[in-house]
Amino acid sequence: KVIGVSEIGKYHIYENIPNQDSIFYKKFNNSIIGAIADGVGSKIHSDKGSSILTKEAVLFANRFYNNKVYFENRLKKKVIKKLYPINLNDALST
Repeated sequence: KVIGVSEIGKYHIYENIPNQDSIFYKKFNNSIIGAIADGVGSKIHSDKGSSILTKEAVLFANRFYNNKVYFENRLKKKVIKKLYPINLNDALST
């Protein structure tokens, strides 16, 4: 069983800003891989960035977890491609 929770803050509600947090998990054979990202609130598309990042991180972790450098480079390229035409700096997430 996997449970994930994210709560939108009062400032986000007041300013009509979407929740930029993302939680994604997927079951692979006998294991579950999950990712959590906290979008950078000062960036206009950080909700999209965190959503794409979590999904891609889980899928890449399942395929490439043995090669960290390859994983990070491929993940960054894939996220940038999926965000296009949004600038990566406007979709920051941690």
